[in-house]
Amino acid sequence: MKRKIALLLFISPFFGFQGQTQILKNLLGTSSSGPIPANEVLIQNFRTDLQELVQARYNNRLMGTTGYKNLSGHLEKRMQQLGLIRYGTVGYRSSFKFPVGRQLSVESKFYIEGKALHLNKDVLPMPFAPADENTAYLIPKVNEAHAPWTLPLPNDNITESNIARILKPTILNAQERGANAIYFYDDRNGSTLDLQDFAFKGADLDPDIRIPVWLISKKAWTDNFKNIYSVIPVNTVQRYKTTYEEGYNIIGLIDNKAEKTVLVMADYDQVLFDPENNPGANATASGVAALLQLSHILKAPEFKNYNYAFAAFSGSAKGQLGAKSFLNIPEMKSKIAYVVDLNAIGKLNANNDIFINGIASATRFRTAIKEVSEGYKPRVGMKYPYNASYNAFIESEIPTLSFSTGYPARPGGEDNITSINFNGMAQTLRFVVAVMSKVNQSGNIYFAKNNIEVNDEDLVIQKVPAPAVAKTLKTTTPKGPSSAQRLAQAKNNLKSNQPAGAKPRSNTPGAAAKLPVETPYYGASNIIIDFLGIGINELDKREGGAVIQSVASNSKGAQLGFQRGDVLLQIGSFPIFNAKSYLMTLERFKTGERAYYKVKKADGKTVMVDVNF
Repeated sequence: MKRKIALLLFISPFFGFQGQTQILKNLLGTSSSGPIPANEVLIQNFRTDLQELVQARYNNRLMGTTGYKNLSGHLEKRMQQLGLIRYGTVGYRSSFKFPVGRQLSVESKFYIEGKALHLNKDVLPMPFAPADENTAYLIPKVNEAHAPWTLPLPNDNITESNIARILKPTILNAQERGANAIYFYDDRNGSTLDLQDFAFKGADLDPDIRIPVWLISKKAWTDNFKNIYSVIPVNTVQRYKTTYEEGYNIIGLIDNKAEKTVLVMADYDQVLFDPENNPGANATASGVAALLQLSHILKAPEFKNYNYAFAAFSGSAKGQLGAKSFLNIPEMKSKIAYVVDLNAIGKLNANNDIFINGIASATRFRTAIKEVSEGYKPRVGMKYPYNASYNAFIESEIPTLSFSTGYPARPGGEDNITSINFNGMAQTLRFVVAVMSKVNQSGNIYFAKNNIEVNDEDLVIQKVPAPAVAKTLKTTTPKGPSSAQRLAQAKNNLKSNQPAGAKPRSNTPGAAAKLPVETPYYGASNIIIDFLGIGINELDKREGGAVIQSVASNSKGAQLGFQRGDVLLQIGSFPIFNAKSYLMTLERFKTGERAYYKVKKADGKTVMVDVNF
């Protein structure tokens, strides 16, 4: 009975009885009047959902894992508990296919002078490289542009799990220098490499590699290539079979029988940084928890001018697969009024910074945000990070707003439930609802194709000081100082040894120059692991070096002393300006070359590290 009474109070109408100013006060305030519960209720609801979402059974919730499947089932149950209408192809679930890897097909062939070499014994095509047919004439070890290259395997301990990472720098270097295929041969002393040990079940295609890549066993190299010094014909055919699994979007609906639907969305499958130590409390779980709470709030009468779909998407790391499959539903694009994305909203700072992407996708968004900005600091977020699902909607020319309170600059195990600002989550949700309320009042929302530039200053109300009231002044002849005043001034001048009229000296020491403070990186993350096992965030655009986000245990980088938080300043003679600069500089070096890394450590000291590529 108590629950029924609470629900009736929660959805009680107020739109027709209060002015617009009072409505916004209810939305942005902390009282329980209006459609949003009091902060204490919101915080408890957020805490309950987050405590569940960070459980170990959901960890490593990448598509295809047990944690991912467990979480999909949990979200279906939550949407049923919330009374949402099923909006999936089967219940709340909409399925789509995603590739889990490429396996070698028997149709692959390798011929040298008309002789067929045995797959998985003599030669092996690499599944992370594209499939292609190549017919060419070559001289072994003579490498020219627009021809296949024969290159020696590096002296690393090559396994199925590390071969792509080890060979990639060499492949990219040869690719840029004109190679149209690469044949890596094993001519190492004492090598026991057996190509039959490479099963490559579930290997992904690397989008950076544009040419076919093969391995040649030590025996096949010795018998067919090593002692050849003339031109020989080589014909190769690479074929793979791509295997697929099912991914899931979980979608519920509030049906107000309206013509258009507002889509409220969050990604639920990605765990940024280290999924073993960081359960993704902020990175994905905070957005999902906010989405669930909004399904309560948007049932209020004043939001009935739209339907509301609540979608937990997956597959963003693989090119927004879930979002794109949703958009491929017939007539879906035409039904969406606009999109609200909730992405990492658990870290509201003391400045109340809320980062918003997609503001320029509709002209109404900027004014709606500005009108409710008092007490907040809305800011323009990073421009459309590619590994977030909401980009699929902007690319489809659907007005979209993505809200975030930002990611930490240096991840270090802090993305757990103890690091969440629950009061900040409640305040952020109030801000989102206030923006939606303003947007809903403006009628139809249209996508802005003119790409208007938006700055932080455009999102807040600029307070103009009241003009000073002019006073009528009496005109009087100024009197000079009295004799007593002149005597006191003379005594003070003698004490301070300053001439009359000079400003007195201050005993307060000058303000010390402020040390530069690291600007946190707010926006998306795409961690690239290099050949040393060092993780660099490809989307981090801060200048002044590349910040190491992670170092794999037992990796070459760990053995050389690299640590999370180190800043890479220079490699050899090449300065490192930012994360992208570092990744591009790696491509300048060939396997076997050496260079010194200039590294700034956490204590501010600079060290030089000798690295063998």
